[in-house]
Amino acid sequence: MPSSSAPAPKVTAKVLEKPGQLKAIARAGVGVDNIDLEAATAKGILVLNTAAASTLSTAEHALALMMSLARKIPAADAHVKSGQWKRQQLPGRAVRV
Repeated sequence: MPSSSAPAPKVTAKVLEKPGQLKAIARAGVGVDNIDLEAATAKGILVLNTAAASTLSTAEHALALMMSLARKIPAADAHVKSGQWKRQQLPGRAVRV
């Protein structure tokens, strides 16, 4: 699984020295701090990002993790993988709306 803390590729002034027909640089995620905005602007290259694109999936993932913890799924998974099955040791909480 790829690390979420892997550094983003840098789009430096050196990278943009010979941009060819490059018209835009789009960043999938929040921020454009890995892109030299001055150099891109000087070459007439549009720089943009997709800041809100993952908002819904991030919220869904956060809720899924909370549900998983409330139901003690990580502990139950480790318990079963260790060859045990003592349900009474893993009382999860009912999640009510």
